[in-house]
Amino acid sequence: MLPEERRRAILDHVRSSGSADVAGMSGRLRVSAATIRRDLRLLEERGDLERTHGGAVTPRLGTAYEPVYGDKLRRNAAAKSAIAARAATLVQDGEVVILDSGSTTLGLAEHLARRRNLTVVTSDLQIAVALAAGSSVEVIVIGGRVRSSLFSVIGPSAESDLRALNADVAFLGADGISLTAGVTNANLEEAAIKQRMLEAGQRAVLLADHTKFGKTNLAKVCDVDAFDEIITDEGIADEDLAPYRQRNPHIVRVPCEVERSPC
Repeated sequence: MLPEERRRAILDHVRSSGSADVAGMSGRLRVSAATIRRDLRLLEERGDLERTHGGAVTPRLGTAYEPVYGDKLRRNAAAKSAIAARAATLVQDGEVVILDSGSTTLGLAEHLARRRNLTVVTSDLQIAVALAAGSSVEVIVIGGRVRSSLFSVIGPSAESDLRALNADVAFLGADGISLTAGVTNANLEEAAIKQRMLEAGQRAVLLADHTKFGKTNLAKVCDVDAFDEIITDEGIADEDLAPYRQRNPHIVRVPCEVERSPC
């Protein structure tokens, strides 16, 4: 059984029974207790379950759940910083860049603030403020309705703005990446914005830390192979990443500072 199949079996058991214990799942799946604990830790990081002493229970969340901006900034900070640094190397001075909303793209914006003759189009008000404060980057914010506590712009006006634009590269985030569902988002209108960003960029790059893999959210954005490159961190094992690389061979893993904040 592949690791992702094993984790799916654990999730199915938790969802059907309401809980699972390490010893029981170890015997059921014929793997060590340490392996089950690692699986539970990763599934909790993804938001799929909540760990308890000796096991796990179902989370009080659904596929439409999305953490507020501050929570996103705190989660997997070292991994997101490493991903953002790698993404910055793909941008050349003078280009037009689209930045999706999110904490990892905010980290990328901080790297791009030092670039010359750069134009950044974004749906994220936090990114716009970060670039407008002491940066020579030209910032274009698409118009529309602002999502409360998330600071992203959505709606028909935002989609229309993006349809009128052409960019050298678009950097997108995701709430989930699944072999069956593809790249997904917790909000339908946000997913539509991401689709327009994909269309507007000559190149498309997905920025996603390891906790997004194996997770499915409400709205499909696109298939895994829609991106010219996917950047993640070393928190995902080779065997877990292998089936995704069959769908898109252009997946890059970057190391992060595990001593300070584990990937």
